[in-house]
Parts: sequence; structure tokens; C-alpha cells
Amino acid sequence: TFRRALLGLGVGALALPAGAQTVVVPNANALVEGANGLSTMVNNEARTIQMVIGASQLSAIPLGGTITGLAFRLDEQVPVQGTLPTFPITFSSYDIYLGVSAVAPGAESATFASNYVGLRQQVRSGALMLGTGFFPDTPGGPNPFSADIAFNAGGFVYNGGDLVLELTHTGNAASNFALDATPNSASAVAHAAVGYNAATSTDINSTGTTILMPVVRFSFLGATAPEPGALGLLAVGGAVLLLRRRR
Repeated sequence: TFRRALLGLGVGALALPAGAQTVVVPNANALVEGANGLSTMVNNEARTIQMVIGASQLSAIPLGGTITGLAFRLDEQVPVQGTLPTFPITFSSYDIYLGVSAVAPGAESATFASNYVGLRQQVRSGALMLGTGFFPDTPGGPNPFSADIAFNAGGFVYNGGDLVLELTHTGNAASNFALDATPNSASAVAHAAVGYNAATSTDINSTGTTILMPVVRFSFLGATAPEPGALGLLAVGGAVLLLRRRR
């Protein structure tokens, strides 16, 4: 039914914008299941996770392109988890930040704020509801990605370099399950902490003290081309400068 379809999408989660493209990080896991599962991004308790992603993993995004959202996929466990969640879950706050990284993956500080060049940009804020079956499960894996968790209007303009992604939420107080993840590598590293808006990594997760890198899909739009009128003005300006130089 239409109502059921709305529940499946969730609040703040949308299909890809028209013309959007995607890139999966780590790139090696685009079509390959990660070796582990991680619940941090959807935990029933408050969590914070920060990822440092090398520029090599983001080469598909053109300079000046706009990152518009992200998505995760359900971990393919044996036995399989089944499509999740089995009922709608709500986070009263689900915030996402992006920024230029001050360090290469693997050289980051346990203090989250120290890993940014300048200020981080908040690209999502407020409540998030994930409807029944938001994360599909297809035996044989890897599973399909969910719908996008959409960013604020304007998204994040990527101008190259290593990227920091920070995600913090208040917990959903109802359900806990694993999303696809893989061990940290030289090109993509994650660290986490218990609590909403935690400032320092404690690397707490269900497997012990070593955090894992989530398999995440970014959606992006190409760099915005100048409007035709703007192109015309540039051409006229160039002609005037050339004429003055000749005179």
C-alpha cells in the first residue's frame, strides 16, 4: 500500500536525486561483501563514528562536485539477518558532518575535532525515522544499499583531498543490527565512541577495541556548469579585455 511504501522510505531518507552518481567506499567493496558487521550507525544506544577517507577512494567525484547523501547496506551474515528493521525505528537526532581532513588515514588523532582542516560542515541534522525493511536483504550478498540518507539542501562541495565524515546519533532505543563493514585500511579508517556528540574516540563496538570501516555509498552531482547567461558575460568580458590589450 501507499502507506507501507512511505514507511519503507523513512523520514529524511530519499531515492537518489535526478542525475546523481554514486561511489562506494572502500572502492574494493563496491561489489564485494565486507568481512565484518558493525552496528554503530544504527545502534539502539547513542554512538559517534568518525571516518577519514583518502582522496584515492573519492576520485570518481569531480572537483567541485556536490555530495548529496549517503547510504549503508545490511551485513550479509550466516544465517542471514533478513530485511531490517522489522518495525520503524526513530533517532531523535541523527547528525552528519563533512570536512577536509588534516591528516592521512591512519594518522588521525583520537580527538575528533583535531582531524579537520578548519571548521566541519554539518550536512544533516534532526530526527531520522527508518521504516520497516529500510535495509533490504538478498541472500548471496552483498546486499543492496538502502535508500539515501539525504543531506541538507546544497550538500557538501568536494574540492579534492582526504575527507572526514562524522556521524553521531542519539540511538533508536528499540533495535540493534549489523551493517556491512570491513577492517580499517591505509585508505579508509574509522574510529568510534559511545555517546551522542562524543568528542574523543574510545573505539567501542561489539567486537572489542578495534573499530571497523563501514561500507558506505556516497551520492554526488557533477560540478555545476555556469548558466548560459554567465557564459555569455564571460565571453563578452574576455573580448573587451582583448580589445583593450590590442589598443
